[in-house]
Parts: sequence; structure tokens; C-alpha cells
Amino acid sequence: VRYLTRRIPIPFLSVPLGGFGAFTLVYSLGELMSWYYSRVEQGESPQKQDIQQAWQDAQAEATQKATAWLQSLRSTKTNSPTQS
Repeated sequence: VRYLTRRIPIPFLSVPLGGFGAFTLVYSLGELMSWYYSRVEQGESPQKQDIQQAWQDAQAEATQKATAWLQSLRSTKTNSPTQS
């Protein structure tokens, strides 16, 4: 499967999926850092399981946002210049 995905050019799929992955990573990392530093600023010392749970929650939220965005792209009708 990996061999085929490297050999078969599918740019129309790789661009949105790459953007989807990049968005979820950057968004969830930002949310995690915001969560972590807010806890440290409050004087808490977040434990490993708390950090892992916050990371999973941030990834789930990012995935939901990215999925909603992709669905909005599919549902948006664009008017071509030939349509009135």
C-alpha cells in the first residue's frame, strides 16, 4: 500500500489531507501549550495523565473543526461565470 501511494500521484487528495493533518497538529499543540502554561501559571503541576488527556481532547477538537471545515467546502456551491 505504501508503495502504491508513493507511485500513484493523487495531488487532489494529498493537498487537503496534508492541510488537514497540519491543521490538527498545530491547533492541538497550541491548545495543549495554552492549557499547560495556564495551569503552571496558577501554581499547579500537571501530571502526565492530565497532559495526555488534554492532548487527546485538543486533538479531538481540532479534528472536529477540520472535519467541519472540509464539509463546508463540499457543501459550498460556487457559481461559475456562465451561471446567472
